[in-house]
Amino acid sequence: MSSFFSELKDLFSAYEKQIYPEYLEKFIDYEDLLNQVLPEHSIHYDHVIQIFLLGFNILTHWDYILEKQENCIDDQEFYCFRNLIFSWIISSLFHDYGYILELIHKHFEELNEKLSYFSDFNVPRFDVSPIHYDLENNHVIENLKYIHQIYQNLPEVTKLDFTEFQNLFLVIKNLKDIDENTTIDTSKYPLDHGIISSINYIKLLSKVEKDYHEDSTRETKIFKMWDPNKYAVISIALHNFKQMKVQELKRLRLIGKEVKLKLSSRNIQTVIPYLLIVCDTIHVWSRNKNSKIKVKINLIYINVFKNQVNLIINHKLRSEHDYSKYFINILKDLKKIKEKLPFIISFRNLGSEIEEIRGLGREIGQIQRNNSILGNPPETNTFILNIEHRIDNKFIFKMKISL
Repeated sequence: MSSFFSELKDLFSAYEKQIYPEYLEKFIDYEDLLNQVLPEHSIHYDHVIQIFLLGFNILTHWDYILEKQENCIDDQEFYCFRNLIFSWIISSLFHDYGYILELIHKHFEELNEKLSYFSDFNVPRFDVSPIHYDLENNHVIENLKYIHQIYQNLPEVTKLDFTEFQNLFLVIKNLKDIDENTTIDTSKYPLDHGIISSINYIKLLSKVEKDYHEDSTRETKIFKMWDPNKYAVISIALHNFKQMKVQELKRLRLIGKEVKLKLSSRNIQTVIPYLLIVCDTIHVWSRNKNSKIKVKINLIYINVFKNQVNLIINHKLRSEHDYSKYFINILKDLKKIKEKLPFIISFRNLGSEIEEIRGLGREIGQIQRNNSILGNPPETNTFILNIEHRIDNKFIFKMKISL
């Protein structure tokens, strides 16, 4: 993995003109450290690299973007490759930077359990309470307000006041079990890792800006308000939107309305947020998140042609006994995604007599008798997914994305 990041530094430097190199170094060191102390972190390592490569492949072969390069003068337009690729590098590599804060208490619990075997030696215990940002911290509030300002200026999103926007990112377990008359102390709950990652990137930008301007001979330069950084900041903040419990937050009056994100691949402000959500979603089906089920996953085909992406991913289960559990998990994930994103989903050979599977399948998509669903998508910003189940314990994911 380190060799990949070493090669990436050359690409990074070519686009950012040598202003940020030491900060990319720190990011690489951070990832290497987590990879050493957390055995499963290599999965995350692989995740951000694969997302970067997928998005880079799309951006550099997408007709709509390539045509924009003809009008780029002195890299002033966001669509110029220098700006677009820089924004993508930051969005893809840093989007899960704060994920460790969602997981650390789980690791502490496991450590406490192991350390309990040494109870005679007065071994200290780790605090396993979830970590959350101090929302009274002026720096956190200032950075949240900056992200909120970018969000409010996005086209076709539900406008939220600052408190609603802040509450949107709360991670509250068992929301459905909380009575609607309960008063919730929002300061007691952690924030989604996307907004944490975004806040931390803004903090890094503030440091870059301070260090840069300490040299009085340098020209004045903006960092936080530079478009590639602005769109990276909002991309990182919103990338996990599909997991946010909007309906429950609304029921508990933490937000006052249904929240919709109609991100467009054809708008300067939303092209990177759109691409990050799409690539992050695609990678859900190219990695096995359930370590208890043995499955071999292969991305066997990807093609970017004109304004369309085609992918085929195979999932081969080692045991037929895992079929039902595995497919139900896939369907539940699809249900969450379809509630938030413009997906068209179909199934061929659903192949199950289990009512939960058939019920979820009917609820989420449509059962096709042929491959017509993978014909030409009706419009831009459409994600068409067809899942075919074969009798040899294999799932074939065929995706067509109209950009």
